[in-house]
Amino acid sequence: MSRSFGQGLREVWFPNLIFRMVRSPTLPANQVVFRVPPRCNKFDIFSYLTNIYGVKILDIRTMNYATQITRRGGKEIRREGAYKKAIVTLDDDFTWPTKPDVDKPEFKEEWETEKSKLYEQTVKRKLKGWRRRPEPEDKKKLDTYRKTQKEKEERRIEGLE
Repeated sequence: MSRSFGQGLREVWFPNLIFRMVRSPTLPANQVVFRVPPRCNKFDIFSYLTNIYGVKILDIRTMNYATQITRRGGKEIRREGAYKKAIVTLDDDFTWPTKPDVDKPEFKEEWETEKSKLYEQTVKRKLKGWRRRPEPEDKKKLDTYRKTQKEKEERRIEGLE
């Protein structure tokens, strides 16, 4: 198989692209499927994967999928966005990471602590505008700062009179 792409010539700096890896059990071990934005071409995909992840790519095949609209009674119910599917042939075989054993007690403890942290974060954040509320320590500091500023302002006004 000949190499149809040269090494990524362009440097990639903080790309605003989302490549979603998709499981496909029918493909050989050295091929991986990605869902990429429709505006990406083969050169962009090649450059992204070689420069960021350092993988050696032999071939890339792409397929475009149009927007799918679900209608019921003439009204649009759901719109699924357009995407491009890229099948990338790698130099080495790719293996998916193994799923963690959820039944182990250390995993359960770690998960419970993470879950409690996430719950605390969501409780702290009010739904009104998704504005981050200050921590209690920060709020105390802010209150003391406001009091001192108010006292300074009052002293300044008294000194002028």
